[in-house]
Amino acid sequence: MGVQLSTDVKAEQDRIAKADAVCFVFPLFWWGMPAVTKGWIDRVWSWGWAYDQLEDPEVSLQRPRTGVFLIPAGARSDEMDTMGYTDAIKTAWIKGTFGYFGFTKRDLHLLNGSTGSEHRRKALLVRAYTAGETISAPA
Repeated sequence: MGVQLSTDVKAEQDRIAKADAVCFVFPLFWWGMPAVTKGWIDRVWSWGWAYDQLEDPEVSLQRPRTGVFLIPAGARSDEMDTMGYTDAIKTAWIKGTFGYFGFTKRDLHLLNGSTGSEHRRKALLVRAYTAGETISAPA
């Protein structure tokens, strides 16, 4: 017997099922994703719909699609790299969590310096726009 889904979760799953790519946009919040984002992921990308095993993060119940992650971060990229945070995020999200979702291509764009100057923020918007405009087909 399957889990009974709420109508809003089912609607989100139906939207995702139609998509060739999914783009997540959320701020880096205490070196992770905001609680509301994590809650949405837990409810929508659920066991039995997105995945049904935990041994191999490359195995999903979903068809192959591209996943793009646009993550504004206040920290500078050199600081994150030096402290190992960038690698930790890539391991947790790109090699872990989002592997179970059928994303055969995963593009992470850490938009570092998002609390910087107006010039910096505009450059990050251009970078985010370009990432969306150039989404490639799943591998």
